Amino acid sequence: MFKRLLKSFAPARLRWLQKADGKLRQWAAGLQHWFQKYNAKRQRLLLAVFCLLTCSAYGLILWQSFSPKHRTIPVFHAIRYPGHAVETGEPSHLPGRSNAATEAAIIRLRRYTDSLKASPGGAVLLDSFSRAFPGIMDSLDHMEKIYHIK
Repeated sequence: MFKRLLKSFAPARLRWLQKADGKLRQWAAGLQHWFQKYNAKRQRLLLAVFCLLTCSAYGLILWQSFSPKHRTIPVFHAIRYPGHAVETGEPSHLPGRSNAATEAAIIRLRRYTDSLKASPGGAVLLDSFSRAFPGIMDSLDHMEKIYHIK
């Protein structure tokens, strides 16, 4: 059965190889035509430079792949609840620093994000901002609920 399956793929594989062979021959003929203007000494020099550059690039890749990586691992600390929250995390009362300036800042931020949603260029900016700071809009909604703005 395997031989029959292999025979069914043989014509397609043969066409692919013939096509690839033709492309390789064209490429080789083009390189040969391009290098004809150089004498043998210059051709050897160019080949040596090409081999040196290629080997050094691959050597650098190998060296970097086996060298120790100096990446910092993010350390997450325990979440500290604010003084106005109970153990469950639910707010027991409004924050002590509740003032008109804080509420005005929240309202300005909400108006700004709403105006960004309205324009096409602003929507792109808001999307990139949301990707950079995930959860920012949820935090804004939560602050509005805490301060009874909505």
